[in-house]
Amino acid sequence: MSDSDSFGLQLAKYTNVAALAILIYDYFVTLHSEVRWTCGRKWGIVRTTFTVSRYVPFAGAVMTLYSGLKTWGTQNCMPFNDADSGIHFLGIVASEGLLIARIYGFSGNNNTCLIVLLSFSSVILVMAVILSVAPMNLDIPKEGARSSALPYGLLLFFEIVLMSTTAFLRYRHYLGSHSTLMRSIYRDGLLYMFCIMMVSAANVLVIAVLPTSFSDMLTTPQIVVHSVLASRILFSLPVKKVPVFPTYQSTPSTEMLSRPHELDAMSGGAPGYAMVSAADFSQQDFDYIIMGGGTTGLALASILSTNTSVRVGVIEAGLRKDDEMILVPGMVGKAVGNPEYDWNFVTKPQPFAQNRKMPIPRGKVLGGSSALNYMAYCRGSELELGIKGWNWNTISDAIKSAEAWSPPTRHAKAHNADNVAKNHGRYGYVKTTAYSYYYDLVLPFFETMNKLGVVTNQSEASGDVIGIWTYIASIDPQINTRCYSTNAYYDRVSNRPNIVVLTGAQASKVIFRQTSSSDLQATVVEYHKEGRTYKVPVRREVIISTGALQTPQLLELSGIGNPDLLRRLNIPVKIDLPGVGENLQDHLRVSMGAELKGSHETTDDLNSETFAQQRLEQYRLSRTGMLSSTLSTLVLIPSSSFIPPDKMQSILSTLDEALKLPQIQNSPWKKWYDVQRAWLENDGIAQLEVILYPSYTHAGCTNEKAKHYTISVFLQHAWSRGHVHATSTSVLDSPEIDLAILDSLGNIGVWDKQPEEWCAGRQHLPNPLGNSSTSHALWPRKSFETGEKAKL
Repeated sequence: MSDSDSFGLQLAKYTNVAALAILIYDYFVTLHSEVRWTCGRKWGIVRTTFTVSRYVPFAGAVMTLYSGLKTWGTQNCMPFNDADSGIHFLGIVASEGLLIARIYGFSGNNNTCLIVLLSFSSVILVMAVILSVAPMNLDIPKEGARSSALPYGLLLFFEIVLMSTTAFLRYRHYLGSHSTLMRSIYRDGLLYMFCIMMVSAANVLVIAVLPTSFSDMLTTPQIVVHSVLASRILFSLPVKKVPVFPTYQSTPSTEMLSRPHELDAMSGGAPGYAMVSAADFSQQDFDYIIMGGGTTGLALASILSTNTSVRVGVIEAGLRKDDEMILVPGMVGKAVGNPEYDWNFVTKPQPFAQNRKMPIPRGKVLGGSSALNYMAYCRGSELELGIKGWNWNTISDAIKSAEAWSPPTRHAKAHNADNVAKNHGRYGYVKTTAYSYYYDLVLPFFETMNKLGVVTNQSEASGDVIGIWTYIASIDPQINTRCYSTNAYYDRVSNRPNIVVLTGAQASKVIFRQTSSSDLQATVVEYHKEGRTYKVPVRREVIISTGALQTPQLLELSGIGNPDLLRRLNIPVKIDLPGVGENLQDHLRVSMGAELKGSHETTDDLNSETFAQQRLEQYRLSRTGMLSSTLSTLVLIPSSSFIPPDKMQSILSTLDEALKLPQIQNSPWKKWYDVQRAWLENDGIAQLEVILYPSYTHAGCTNEKAKHYTISVFLQHAWSRGHVHATSTSVLDSPEIDLAILDSLGNIGVWDKQPEEWCAGRQHLPNPLGNSSTSHALWPRKSFETGEKAKL
């Protein structure tokens, strides 16, 4: 054996030993994820492919090392080498399968894309096998080692195609994406694929050009690189140590599904996000200060920060809460009532609703109520938006510019999901799509509503909301998690030095100075944290973005509002504006429940600890199943759909007489009443909204294993007018909230009882939904609730 051959074999031995060491080290680094993906899933194509790609390399690496050692000792290992090559090729093929699965997911589970990739890969595989078994007579020596350069060359070509496909999908679907997670998946995916390609190319050159003694030098490194990087591309296995998802084996189901679990890997974490102290915040200079880091506040702050010449400060009373109670769609509602997430506002006692105090949930976290709501991404009715500068075209264009819509899956389309691309934006900030999971009551509900004369609406995003439809949700389709103001807007800009967010601090008022022209200029914002009061100066503007219930309170604490109210609270009047806090309206709701017959899957199943644990683990592992979705179906109907003509005429006559009363004619809301009256006879404007909830356990239910559904009916345009006002000089005291439910001038609020009338008239629904429930199916709950409790 020549010195050159000895050196080649020795070098190959060392590289293979090093590659095997890397593979073993990587296995222990990702041990938790390895166990999840090999032991925590049902057997299927993905699990099988992953298992082969991760464990076959161990056998291949050991065999290559053994072959190198024996060959260096001049022993004939040709049969052993053939088996070794086969194992290497199997491991690499499995890794390529993971790359195909990753591209399939990146394409939005496009079946055509999958078929094309599988067909192309089959052709490449067949050609590679043919070239391996019967090498062609080329101008290179016909040694087995030399001939293996040909199939590896085909493999390199295939990887170039996969990388090009990924780049195309980025251009086609995600070019305008502002999601940090999506950018990370794309960037890391290309980086990993580039590394895989470079190792493959190097191996081809080594086999084809260098002496045959070097031919095994990169064999084990190649399979190790494929195994390590391909698995990371598909499953986002952590390169660095990050928190993993904890598992609770004996936690009661109700507690288990309401516990916060960190999902940094799922949500993309909080890049660049760092807490600043209240004292540090007060020492900084800002051009803009936004009071409230909620749904709109964070969006506005993020957009303002694109101008690098300005500095933006945000003051948010809540904390950042990237956990399952926010991010997991099926856990919607779990955070409601929890003071760490919810302001827990309630109304004053409502005399016409049995003196009850109505709860009105509001998000007390970074991201506001966009972190708590039901994620419906809806536009509203074109006919209701006719004000100059606030019309349908203006609103629709703004919504599209904010939206990053992904087409629905085939399963979602079978459940009537909106697939009209022209009605959606593709390159905005908020990820939207239809849910991938639907309860088995959804299609029967569609058919039942159709029998009641309600048409199926295939695209409410067109501006026509009448009918029954499947709504688009603000979720990231790649990872099936909530997309809300924090991860849609703020995470995109959090690394910028010109935006600072202070959490856990409550803004209390705006302080003004009088200019030479006797105008008022906002110059200071006051806020509280941990019992201390701070002040921070502002150069340009203060934006109050604390929602419908707290913005009036902050205005009044700052001296802007009704002078009589401000004087009663000993607040100096800065601006006389009596409309502050007035004209408060909400969607009244009446619900009715039914006990189901037969076999159905509803959220009642989550009352079982075992079932709840299984569904939670399913979601954590694959982002599928019941917890990947929530309610999905809405019905909006005009008055003519549920009120007979003669009864409607009687209601309108009574209403018209009431509208002539002096207190109505002199009301500041007179013009609005006139618009609302005209809408009652417009079949393009919805007056009621009906929602199916696949759950409810009513007080009269004695069957512990019973399944239920609930139908809630919401009033769309209440005639009642309430108010919200500050109750003291302290922002820490909740405002007074009065919805004035069923209380209106001149009894014009007679219309507000229509949700209860609808329920009373439909105690037995037609089939198929009616046939799925017990004979005493529906029962109206004889009291109103606010729609905010259900929908936020």
